Amino acid sequence: MTGRPRFAAWESETEYYLKIPFDQKERAKAIPNYRWNTEEKCWVYPRTAKHYDSITAEFGDELVSVEITRPSLPAAGDPVAALREENQVLKEKIQNLEKELEEKKNLLNMISETRQQSNEAIISENESLKIALRRTEEQLAEYQNKYEQVLDKLRMQKQTDGDLLNDLKGIIITSSGNAKFAKFMEQLKIDNNAPIEIAKFLENRLRQSLSISDRTVGLYDLISMARDAEILPEEAVHLAHLIRRQRNILAHERVDVKTHQARILLILLSAALLWPQLPA
Repeated sequence: MTGRPRFAAWESETEYYLKIPFDQKERAKAIPNYRWNTEEKCWVYPRTAKHYDSITAEFGDELVSVEITRPSLPAAGDPVAALREENQVLKEKIQNLEKELEEKKNLLNMISETRQQSNEAIISENESLKIALRRTEEQLAEYQNKYEQVLDKLRMQKQTDGDLLNDLKGIIITSSGNAKFAKFMEQLKIDNNAPIEIAKFLENRLRQSLSISDRTVGLYDLISMARDAEILPEEAVHLAHLIRRQRNILAHERVDVKTHQARILLILLSAALLWPQLPA
């Protein structure tokens, strides 16, 4: 059968077979009770007079090979022949419905499998996200714990430094023996701003002693001018520059934590020695 021309029609005892180009399929579907034979690649119809007339009316002039005959009509009043033809038509309809039902069943199975695979993929992805989120939360908790530990160490170090400097505050006041310096130190808070406040106070005292109101004149120049004017002795000049240099280091440079407290203490001790030598 497969060697037949593209426009051909043949028959069996109960069926007609129609072979046409695939682009003519809509014409074949216009004839009722059809089914598609996948092995022979042809259309199949019940062998009835009605289908013979439909096939020949639609494709008669185009058929290259015609091997179909029109079945004789059942004799009038012959119920058996009429029922046989009706049963054949019903048989073809049932076959078509069964085939259509099987195709839809396969489609539903494919949709169900695809949905199942999608659900499994979503569940797997959700599990991966949950695991990643749990790991992130654990890392965050670990970092938070380390951060708190560092803060605790800094608080303890700051408290220790502050306590030590405040303990030394009384010793520095006593060692100075200068009432004005003692009053200044009692009001001074011993912290990271203490060097700045000491340098600022020194600058204002020199500015007043030199009668200089120009704020563009810095501490370095004021110390040099006080030395030239013999307002400060040489030792006081060295102490004043020491305070100025250490103040600049603490304010503008990255200082090792280990030496930070020592630099503040050096400024305080230098101020204790310098204050009695400042002009009244």
